Parts: sequence; structure tokens; C-alpha cells
Amino acid sequence: MTRPRFRRTLSPGNLVPLEPEVPYFWSDQYDVKIQSLGDPTAADTVHVVEDDGRRFLAYYARDGRLCAAVGGGRPRPVMQARTKIAASVPIDEVVTTAV
Repeated sequence: MTRPRFRRTLSPGNLVPLEPEVPYFWSDQYDVKIQSLGDPTAADTVHVVEDDGRRFLAYYARDGRLCAAVGGGRPRPVMQARTKIAASVPIDEVVTTAV
């Protein structure tokens, strides 16, 4: 179990919890930026919401909840998934809004 992280506010002695960290990496492959947020595994359910042969966007679900987003050439929707991954929102909410 990870310990909660906090940051100090301007008032002495006040601690505010930080948002959970969402793992992230990116790689530029020729002229396509590939990004991954979260911790996708082979056991997760993959929902490909866009794939035109050049750009793609996929959401990963674990136990019915969003756990990762992977995209190529789609930086905005991948990064917008960060708070949803941290909040572990139901995958149905994400997939229906992406279509």
C-alpha cells in the first residue's frame, strides 16, 4: 500500500493531500507521439475508440473502471484522461463520451 502524499499550504501546519500520481510516458516515433497514462496490463480490457491507421486512442479497463489510456498522435484526449484515471471512473462513462 502506498502512503498518501501531501503538500504544505501557506498556513503553517496545514497539509493538503496531493492528487494520486498517474504513471506516464511518451515516445516520439518519427512524426507520431505515442503516450501512455496509467498502468495497462495484458489482462485489462481494451476499448479502441479511434484508429484511422495513423492515429489511435485506446482506453484500458480493470474491474469495469478506467485504469489507462494509450494514444498515438492524440495527445489531447490522452492527457485529458489523467484525472479520470486517478478517479477510477467507470469505463462506460469514458467510452460513451469518446464516441
